[in-house]
Amino acid sequence: MVSDEFVEEQKENPNSEFHFYQFFADWLMRHIENTGTNHKIRFCLRDNIHEFDIVAGYKHKRTNKYTLYSIEVKMSDFKKVLAQANVRRIWFDYCYFAFPLRYNFDAAYLIHNYGRYFSMIEKFGLGVLFYDTIAKAVLHVHRAVQHKIHPPHKDFKQRIIDKLWDLEIQPDPIVVGSSLADFIPELKRGDHDK
Repeated sequence: MVSDEFVEEQKENPNSEFHFYQFFADWLMRHIENTGTNHKIRFCLRDNIHEFDIVAGYKHKRTNKYTLYSIEVKMSDFKKVLAQANVRRIWFDYCYFAFPLRYNFDAAYLIHNYGRYFSMIEKFGLGVLFYDTIAKAVLHVHRAVQHKIHPPHKDFKQRIIDKLWDLEIQPDPIVVGSSLADFIPELKRGDHDK
C-alpha cells in the first residue's frame, strides 16, 4: 500500500514517478477544463486491489452523467503500464499512460517501445503522454479513444465516481493481487513481436 506520507516525500524526488504526477495532472485539467462542470482530480485513488495514479472527471452540463479519465504513470516499465492502462478501461472513459522523457537511455527505450507496442496501444484505445524534462512540458503523443463501458463494469465506474466526488472517503488498503499481465494474454505470450 502506498501511503499519503510516502507520496508527499517522493514528490521532491526526480527519480520517483510521484514527482511527475502534478505535471500530468495539470495537463489533464487543462485538457478537460472547458468541458462539463464540477471537475475533480485525485492522486492514488484506491478501489479494492487497484490503485489508480491520477483520476479525474467532470459532470455533463445537461445530464446526470460523468466522464472519467485515468493516467497511469511509470518511470520506465512499459509492459507494466500498458497492462495497467488496458485494465483501467473497465472503470474509465479515457485511459492514458505517461512517462517522464529524460534524455538518456530511458528516452531511447521509451520511444522504441512506443513504436514496438503501437498496434496494442491503438487496439486498446489508450492515450500516451511524455513529460519532456528539458522543455518542462507534457507531450500528448497519442490521443485516447473513448471506451464504451458495459454492465457490469458500469458498477465499477460508479464506485470510482462516488470516491472521486466524495474526497472525504478514506481509501481502502491495497491488497496485492495477481499480475496485471494476466488480463492481457498477448503480453505474456509475446504476440506483440509478431
